[in-house]
Formats: sequence, C-alpha cells, structure tokens
Amino acid sequence: MASSDAGTSLGSKYEVFLSFRGPDTRAGFTDFLFHSLTDAGICVFRDDEELRVGEKIDESLLQAIDNSKIYIPIFSRTYATSKWCLRELTQIVASTFKSEDAWREALMKVGAIKGWEVKKYKGHGELIKLVLEEVMKKLKTKHRLVTEHFVGMDDQVEEISKLLDINTGGVRLVKIYGMGGSGKTTLAKVVFNLFSSCFGKCCCFLEDVRVKSSRINGLVDLQKKLLSEIGHRAGTRSIDEIDYGAKSIGEALCNKKVFIVFDDVDNNEQVEKLVGKTTFYSGSRIFITTRNKDVLRINRPNYQILDYEMKMMSIDHALELLGRHAFDRDSPPDDYKDLVRQIVYATGRLPLALELIGSFLYHKPQDSWKETLDKLRRAPHEDIFGKLKISYDALTSEQQQIFLDIACFFIGEDKMNAIYMWKDCEFFPNTGLDVLISMSLIKIVENNKFWMHDQLRDFGREIVRQENPTNPNEQSRIWNWEEFLEATRTNKSHLQMNQKVQALSVDISSRSSRDVIIQSKEIERFEHLRFLKLARLTIVANATNHLPRLRWISLSHTARIYKWTNMYLKNVVILEFSKLGYIDDSRLENIIKEQEIDIAPVSYGGLGGYPN
Repeated sequence: MASSDAGTSLGSKYEVFLSFRGPDTRAGFTDFLFHSLTDAGICVFRDDEELRVGEKIDESLLQAIDNSKIYIPIFSRTYATSKWCLRELTQIVASTFKSEDAWREALMKVGAIKGWEVKKYKGHGELIKLVLEEVMKKLKTKHRLVTEHFVGMDDQVEEISKLLDINTGGVRLVKIYGMGGSGKTTLAKVVFNLFSSCFGKCCCFLEDVRVKSSRINGLVDLQKKLLSEIGHRAGTRSIDEIDYGAKSIGEALCNKKVFIVFDDVDNNEQVEKLVGKTTFYSGSRIFITTRNKDVLRINRPNYQILDYEMKMMSIDHALELLGRHAFDRDSPPDDYKDLVRQIVYATGRLPLALELIGSFLYHKPQDSWKETLDKLRRAPHEDIFGKLKISYDALTSEQQQIFLDIACFFIGEDKMNAIYMWKDCEFFPNTGLDVLISMSLIKIVENNKFWMHDQLRDFGREIVRQENPTNPNEQSRIWNWEEFLEATRTNKSHLQMNQKVQALSVDISSRSSRDVIIQSKEIERFEHLRFLKLARLTIVANATNHLPRLRWISLSHTARIYKWTNMYLKNVVILEFSKLGYIDDSRLENIIKEQEIDIAPVSYGGLGGYPN
C-alpha cells in the first residue's frame, strides 16, 4: 500500500486505486476488497467500474491514478505479464516517489514496501479486515473536524482514554456530562479521532442526537446512519419505524466490536433506540455526551458504566484560548492584557463563550472590547444564551422557578431555608433540585450551599430581565436596589397592585448614603410577593400587613422598622432577623407568639445573639 500527495489534496476524486490483473483476481479477492472498502464509505477506483466505453484506457487510468490518495497493487501470478498493470505501477511510483522510473525500477521500489502475503492468512476475510483498517487509518475517513485552537483539554483526553481503556475486553459505556458550552463535543471528537482507527469501519460518531431525534423520523434517520457507518448500508433500506430499527441495530452489534459516540443525548430512550437492547460484543465502547447526568442510569449489569464530569478551564488556558481566537497568539498584546483578563472572568472561563467572543473581537479596537465587556457583565453572549436556554426550556415551570430563585438570590446560600419556602409554594424542591443537579445547572457544594456557574447566573438573571427589559415593575424578581426604588417610587406603582413581582432582595450597602426609608405600603403593593429580603434600610409603618403569599422574611444589618405591631406572619415559614441592635430576643418571640403560628426554621439575632 502506498500514498501519494493527492492524499492531502482536497481535490482528489478517488480515495483508493486498486491495481490488479483482472483474469487473476477480479472475481475473487479484488471483488471482496472492493466491496468491503465501498461499504465502509470509501471511494474506490477499479477499471471495470469506472472506465467508460470509447475512452482511451491509458489516459483514463493515468488520470485516475493522479487523482487517487492511496494505491493498493494486488500482485498475482500474471500481474507482471500485463503491460497495463506495469504502466499503472510505473505511474503509481511516479506519483508516490516523484521519480520517472522504468517499470523494472518501479517493481523494485514497490517490492521494498512491506505488504501482506495472502497465503499467511486463514482466509480472505481476515486479510481484507486488516487492509481496510490500514486504509481507514491513513485516510482518517471518519475523523471529526476539531477546532484548530485546541487548548486545555490534554489532561481530560488522557483521563477519558483511561476510562475507555480500549485495549481490554468487556464492554464500557462512558458518559461525559456538563453544562452547555463547556467543551463536551470537542472533547468527544478528539477522543473519537484518537481511537476510531482501532475499530476499522465499526465506528460511528452521531452528532446532535437531541436535536435530530426530535424531528419527524429523526430517530429512524439516526438508526440508518448508525447501521450504514458500521458497514450495514444495505440493511438500512427496509427500516421504516423505530422498533424495527432498534432490532436491526441490536442484531448488527452483537457480533461486532464497535466504537460509537452519541453526542448531546438528553434521555435514556434515545440510547435504547439507537443501540437496542442487545448484548454488546466484547471490546465495544459506547461514548455519550450529555447535559443530563441521569442519562445512562440503566440496568446493564454486564457492562461498566462510567461517568466523567467536564472540568472548568483554568485561568491560564482560558487566557490562551481567548488570545488565540482574538490575536492568533497564545498571549495578547500588552495593552490588551487587562481587557482580556476581564473578559475571561466575565465569561466564567466557558470555552464556547471564549471562542465566540474571541472570534468576534478578532483584531478589533479596544473600544469594541470595552463595549463587549459591558454587555457580558449584563448578560451572556447571544449564542451562549441560546445554548443555555436549551437546558432551561427542558425544565418544568416549578423547576424553572427554583432555577431563577437560585440565580437571582441564593448562590452561596444554604439550601435548607429555600427548600422550606419552595415546599410551601408547592414547587416540589427535592425533585426539582435533583433535576437541576443532573442537568448540570447547579451544584450543592460544601456546607450545603448552592453553586452556579457565572454564565448560568447571568443567563438566569437575563431571563428575568427579558420579562420586561424596560420596566422592572413587570419582572418576577428584583435584586438591584435602583430597580427596586424605580419599581416602588413611580406614580403608577402607587395607584395599583402589582401581580408580577414574586421576590425582592434589596441591600443598599453599595450606596454612599444609606438613609433610605421605605414605607411599608410601597412593599405591600406587591401582592404576590413570597420572598422579601431587606438590608441596611429603614421601614416605616405596618410592615407586611397585606402580603398573604409571603413565605420568607429576612431583615438584617441595622434595618429599622417603626410601628410594626400589625406584622402579618400567618403564612411565613422562614423568619430571619440578623444583627438588629434595636430589638431583643424576647420581643421577637412575643411577636411570633401573638401570631399563633409555627414557623419552621427561625434564625434571628438580637441583643441576646442567636438561639439554638
């Protein structure tokens, strides 16, 4: 087997040129090899298939040789007696070695290349399998296109390679999970390119399974593609419904060592319909990327099912990735270094965001960088927003409420108080939090605190802002004190009740002057308010007297309340008073007793400190 420079040319018409003596092998070995190559999707030239009547045989053959990438001469008993075979071989040597040798010299050069001796193998099938694997390795026919700026994933590639462990027997199903834009697909492509040639034609990379399976006949089309890729092209014609496709795949996979990647899967049904319920052949590897950690939680006792969570890109690698896309170099010019670092922080080191923004800012002036930075601090890039919204749209309405509450208020906060509130609001928080964790939207970290990636936080807050971009009074949540004042102080807000705002959290510590006084009627107009957190301000009059939906009240850091004897706590399940120097514990306890209610967790700190 030899390769020509055509192997690197995008204009090559053929991938493989077969040179053979027709009477010797056309109906036997050559025919078997030809069909094995074409079944694997390789474009092959052989004279009886390609030459048209009336053409000069020599010109057509020479042109086919020049336009091929790989040459396979099949030496048989009478090969050297054919002038056309010798002319072919001479031209092959000329294309490969860039020399004009006579056919004797050509035979000597080709003879020096290590090949396969048919008689050393048990049958044609064994030899042809080896030839096919070598051809596919050289052509890299199934390799996936990977970004040229591949940064910061070498360690993860090594870790995934160890999980796959393709040199051992058994069956392994490996799952990469993580949030959208974290680099799962890129990592999967690199790993596939690394190992696909070890499986010959029995490998397949199915992209965008989630999107494609949602189309009409989408799963059937994916089933056909899978069967075709692993060498069962003829068997795909009769597949017209999902169950029959799954059965066909199961039958095909039970006796083949395969390497299959399913990219962007979002439920177990997709996996079941695409690999069937068969027993995989020993040595097979199934590799899945998903946002949903629960995918592949299936009962397959004979297989190893291994999980791998995408890791956050390091600061150094994030700086390098942005630098390559924006400046074609690993590090930015000195006058851009500060801007580059700020954008890396604003994107939360999310690889997709860095690639998109770096490409957008390619050789742009600093004014464009500064403007982009201002936008990023407000909301994620629009393409990133779309990626993240895929996961958000898959949530139920209750799960969306929990996600938005965390994004707006509870990052870094203990989960228990929020769970009490969500339970009382019938948001089903235990199930909801499990889903959010499985979808890589949140984590519960040390001390039971909520954690969320910066891009997801900004995404959640942008979802709320888009409810009404120009009027915070028409948004479901308010966490900015300026927007809070705008929502409570406009003339319109004094005239009618507000049914939009569900949660308020206002801390005026960022103001240079902290003498903000809030009338309780300015809060009471938010009749659907369920969460109220106020810090470092003064409330005047009967606080929360008309807020029957309120479940959580939090007041802290010298907030002052005057005339609050009519405080309504009937539906409150969380009451937090912290660092209020003007009230003692006994006074607070009396207020609670006067309401004759049972508040679940009560956290308060007056003159006497925090009770047990």
